[in-house]
Amino acid sequence: MTAEGVAVAVLLGLDGSPEWRVTRVLVVIAVTAVAVWFTRRAGRTGRGAAALLLSIAGTTAGAGVASGHLAKTGLDAAAVAAAVGLVTGVVLLGWGPPRWSGRCRAGGGCWPCRGPWCCCGSCCCR
Repeated sequence: MTAEGVAVAVLLGLDGSPEWRVTRVLVVIAVTAVAVWFTRRAGRTGRGAAALLLSIAGTTAGAGVASGHLAKTGLDAAAVAAAVGLVTGVVLLGWGPPRWSGRCRAGGGCWPCRGPWCCCGSCCCR
């Protein structure tokens, strides 16, 4: 979450007037800090929901900006930051929904099999 927040903050700080840059970066840092704080104190479902919301934002921003900058100007700071946002968004997108939807259970194993062999031997609950 922190890597995605930093990548989006860098993206938002690259363009615009100085006042708006600072405002946007501070808002992203604040949202990231609240999300990290919340995930440390929330239960499994809360962590999954926070990861899902941040992953949607990071994945869409990263995909849109990375593809545009790579096609238009090549590899620059915006493309690298967008690629980091895209990759971390995809990782969070794979991590968050199983926890948010309640697929993971406390007894080990994943729903519906609840066995240690579930999820190709590497269960999402562990």
